Amino acid sequence: MKKSLFFLIAGTILSTQAATYYVSPLGNNNNPGTDPAKPLKSLQVALKKAVSGDTVLLKGGLYREQISREWREKNPKPITIKAM
Repeated sequence: MKKSLFFLIAGTILSTQAATYYVSPLGNNNNPGTDPAKPLKSLQVALKKAVSGDTVLLKGGLYREQISREWREKNPKPITIKAM
């Protein structure tokens, strides 16, 4: 019983590591966005995928889009957005 509880807790901790999403004007919103070679195109899509503690990295370029606040309502902790 103690062993299975330990593995359950350890598995939960390991699976809750923060993700990094990559965004590029040349990306594709059908990409997963977690691989720098396959970035997303839209910051909005990255923010919808991201959860508290995740990071969104933006490649240089021009992003013409409106960002809704709905992603903020589902995440009590911040999502970090940085330029690459």
